[in-house]
Amino acid sequence: MKVLSIIIAIILSINTYGQDDFCKHQFGINMGEFVPLFKTQTGNFDLNYYYHLNEKHHLRSGFSYKNVIDETGEVDFNARLGFGKTIRQLKKLHLYVASDASWLYSKNHIDERYFYKVGLSLMMGIRYHLSKNISVSSEPGFFWYSGYSKRPNSFGSPSSTWQEHSIDNIGQLLISFHF
Repeated sequence: MKVLSIIIAIILSINTYGQDDFCKHQFGINMGEFVPLFKTQTGNFDLNYYYHLNEKHHLRSGFSYKNVIDETGEVDFNARLGFGKTIRQLKKLHLYVASDASWLYSKNHIDERYFYKVGLSLMMGIRYHLSKNISVSSEPGFFWYSGYSKRPNSFGSPSSTWQEHSIDNIGQLLISFHF
């Protein structure tokens, strides 16, 4: 998966001639997956795609999948859809706000535990364009989740629900490729 992401990044970063300055597509990769210096958190989206409707508005999506082959046998799947708006655009620096709806599914094979979470997030993002086709961004924000866990083979209550909220993704860094 990491090799495929790097190959796609190199292909997308090639500067194309004859294209105008506005790129409709943006493909982002969470740098915490590749460089241990950058922070990664549960609930981060490893692959991100933005479709720019115009220079101010964009649709957002994100995806993560993790299959841990160890004593827990855990499988995690995260997905999100959202909308963003640029509020300030300087030459290379863009400030934007965004709102996403997200869904998380997690299963622990060892103790047969299932987690489901749905959530909403409000984020303030900053994106710096290194070139026309490459940018670096960070999106700290406020996250609210409603969760449900199910443990069918437990002696106590087989399910529980909860709500959680946090300020998160501080220190997360995305590298994006525009085309």
